[in-house]
Amino acid sequence: MNTRFCPKCGSEKGPFVKGFCMECFLKDHDLVQIDEEIELERCVKCEKINLKGVWKENSVENIEEWVGKKVKIKEITDEKITVILDPEEEHTNAKVIISGELGGEPIRLEKEIKIKFKDTQCADCAKLSGDYYEAIIQMRFDGEMKEEKADEFEAMLAQILGERHKSDGLAIVVKAIPQKTGADFLIGSKRAAKNAAEKIAKKFNTKVVSSYTLIGVDKTGKEKIRHTHCVRVK
Repeated sequence: MNTRFCPKCGSEKGPFVKGFCMECFLKDHDLVQIDEEIELERCVKCEKINLKGVWKENSVENIEEWVGKKVKIKEITDEKITVILDPEEEHTNAKVIISGELGGEPIRLEKEIKIKFKDTQCADCAKLSGDYYEAIIQMRFDGEMKEEKADEFEAMLAQILGERHKSDGLAIVVKAIPQKTGADFLIGSKRAAKNAAEKIAKKFNTKVVSSYTLIGVDKTGKEKIRHTHCVRVK
């Protein structure tokens, strides 16, 4: 009876892959490739993270998915990648676990990596820092402003924008400017402003009167428009 053995170390203990014991085969073949240290941009204001050019919520799930996509695997079949984060203040340690089959034999490998955060500003926060806004919501009263309804208006506006802020970083009140019969709210996002104005108008059983102003052109020659939505409260 022929006994199998590893031609490199002489071990007769399996499993064997391509004639070598698993330990020797793994020493000579780099099956899993990922940098030991990777950098991740994080906004110093909103704390969103830059994942392949898209600013997303700074969550464990998003980071784990991002790390998993950076792993390159060779020769392992039916592979499964699991990323486990160990958050720390300045950086995050991550354990990457790869399981699957190698030459018909089950295999499980682990890699330890470090994620270093690079503080910067996301595109939305960079705009907002310069008092950028795309729309105005005008709160107007017929006659004397009613403080109770004004407070309700502002609370609704804050709630609606707050709900949209995760998906739209410009959904924020940049500035509130008091007026004789109400107030003007400068809103970073035109889409969020339109949505908020419509919901508030419905709540107060009134209509939105919308208009726009041409404020210039961008570098490509496209017209830059600022939208105004007036909600008159009775």
